[in-house]
Amino acid sequence: MKMDFILNFQKSENGLHLTYGQFHLVFGNRQLNREKILEQFPNIQLSFLKQNHGDVIHHVDVSVKPLPGKMEDRPLADAQTTMDNGLGLAILTADCLPILIFDSTSNKIAAVHAGWRGVENKIFIKTIEWLKSKGSDPKNIFVCVGPHLQMQSFEVDFDVKKKLIDSLNQFKSDYKKEPIKEENFVISKNEKFYVDLKKIILTQALDLNLRKENIYIDDSDTKTDVQFHSYRRDKENPGRNISFIFKSTDSTT
Repeated sequence: MKMDFILNFQKSENGLHLTYGQFHLVFGNRQLNREKILEQFPNIQLSFLKQNHGDVIHHVDVSVKPLPGKMEDRPLADAQTTMDNGLGLAILTADCLPILIFDSTSNKIAAVHAGWRGVENKIFIKTIEWLKSKGSDPKNIFVCVGPHLQMQSFEVDFDVKKKLIDSLNQFKSDYKKEPIKEENFVISKNEKFYVDLKKIILTQALDLNLRKENIYIDDSDTKTDVQFHSYRRDKENPGRNISFIFKSTDSTT
């Protein structure tokens, strides 16, 4: 899937970093941890979730409730949103898709954890719909998908493949678009299937009237690129890659 990106992520020893005006987006690798984040960005607060591959979106408002510190106190959700500057929305992944989203004309940001169950449950679509419900114009929404399990490494059985394609067909019918052609998203080999999750996310984004040029999709494969943690590669002791987004209070942060 060849795409031309207007967003220019910079590589560093800790992963990928983008500064777009006051917006900061980081897709961390196995070298990045919370201590390094707070050392580099001492003025932000980090918000983490208790992720469970669902479709719940948690809105974070620091003026209403303090950010949870301990894992057991974190909200059970797979996406979080905020309109507070200086608040970092963090997502943990180890093959799933980390998706960081911002509205370039406001202070609305979102971070999404999307495994195949999250993709099936339309967690990304629901997050974009939340932004739109708060006044975001689709043409001003930017979507960035970080390193994740690429198609050639995402081997699934028939049932998982069917659930993903069925969910995409249902979405298309809701919006009265043409039906999905399965061969554009799936390769079949030796009774196993390889599904292109990033292409499903791209299709969902375009059907929501987001601009293709406002979408960035990284093609790093977490299973084969040892810079990143991977559950499929390191099942015995998989770590987690930290990705996060925040909007600073000024453009010099």
